[in-house]
Amino acid sequence: MNLIPRITVDVVDDDPTPQVGAAGVVGILGNFEQANSTTIYDAPTERDAKILLGRDKAYSGTECIEQLFKKTSISSGVERIVAYQLGERTGAKTILKSVASEDPITEPPEEPGNESTEENNGPKDLIELEASGGNWGKNLKVTVTDASFKPDTYKIIITLNDELLISFNNITLISFITRLNNSKVNITARSLVDEDDFKLEKVVDQEFSGGTESNDFTIQDIITALDNLKEEKFNLLVFSEEIDVDFYPAIEEALTNKFKNDKPTNTLLSLPESDNVQEAVAIMNNTPSGNISFNYQRYNELGIHASTARIAGFVAGLNVNISPGNKVIDDIYRVTPELSPDEMEMLLDAGAMVLKMKDRQANSYKIVNAFTATQRRDKKGEKIVTSSLYAKRKQNYIIDFFDLEDWLGRTDIDHNVTTAKGEIKSREKILLDKKIVKDITTTVTWVDGYLKIFFDAVISKEVGEIKKLIRIKAE
Repeated sequence: MNLIPRITVDVVDDDPTPQVGAAGVVGILGNFEQANSTTIYDAPTERDAKILLGRDKAYSGTECIEQLFKKTSISSGVERIVAYQLGERTGAKTILKSVASEDPITEPPEEPGNESTEENNGPKDLIELEASGGNWGKNLKVTVTDASFKPDTYKIIITLNDELLISFNNITLISFITRLNNSKVNITARSLVDEDDFKLEKVVDQEFSGGTESNDFTIQDIITALDNLKEEKFNLLVFSEEIDVDFYPAIEEALTNKFKNDKPTNTLLSLPESDNVQEAVAIMNNTPSGNISFNYQRYNELGIHASTARIAGFVAGLNVNISPGNKVIDDIYRVTPELSPDEMEMLLDAGAMVLKMKDRQANSYKIVNAFTATQRRDKKGEKIVTSSLYAKRKQNYIIDFFDLEDWLGRTDIDHNVTTAKGEIKSREKILLDKKIVKDITTTVTWVDGYLKIFFDAVISKEVGEIKKLIRIKAE
């Protein structure tokens, strides 16, 4: 299906009641302790994310994960994350061998030059254990002993940094492979033989070796990652690593392609750490994108990338009926740098999210407003309506809402233009009832074997600032 969105705004007073409209899935590209390159990880909780990707805070992805899942009084944090490891990775490995056979081989070699009897009776490679990508696997060790009972079974213990990671008792070789692969310890087991009647050699603290990782990410790493994620659905994208400003056009191109493919995503990029506002504005002006917003400030003791993740988690946890503008983030008590009104205006106009002090006694900070970096203007010289992150989130939500993949998968109905129009009308009603839109008109046509949906939506006008004029008259 091809969705052609057009958003307009009327000036009807908004209904302040929060409504359903979750858009809380965040994609994160970066560097993690225990992650394979080219693998897409999906985690619905912080705990699941750390099980899949590791807990070591020496890796930028770990701290960003913690910030994404944080909740406040008005934001539920991210619904889930879709994570991807940048660059190349290999995993550390070790081989479990068989016990050497005690029975001599009586069959003669078929041809002269075949392996000797001693070599044929030697230990065989039985099981390969491989950790997920990165250096962490070098700290793994495996111990194999006889089981406490049951013949032909084993007790197998795997440790990480000399602490127990996982253990199996009274287990056969086949069951060990299956259960390890079904566990969540980021180690896979692979049988290297067809037979299953070999006996495992006993080992104590046998080490894993190998395992590589790189912290120098190239533009090709970014392009490859975004290409592999082009079919994935997430509402906001962040990076846990420094992204060279020269890479921004490639990110914009990938996001544009996702939008055309009905998988719209906005990204929140970290600007290079600097106290020079004009330099930051120049960078944003060189990336005029309706899909990209920027973060310039650092919060509390966090670095710039974890700060960006904090803001992304807060925004993702708001339903689409709630604008991020003028909202307090409860756990932020320090903002660096604090900005003058003129600096705020410059950054906001260029596409940065900006925080400022709201209540000095309470030491609380609020988001001033949030815009994308588009430079498109209306006839009055103001940014177009979808430059607001509030409007952009609603637009993308509507596109996702009219994705009829779930409807196409149903087996209890005929799939034709008539039933499709009926389904779309029912979804229109939901959007109206939930006040996600104030008005919506859809047109459905059949073009070259697929449905083409054009929708025209009216959303509530966002109020970002209130100015007062008071006249006093004495009588």
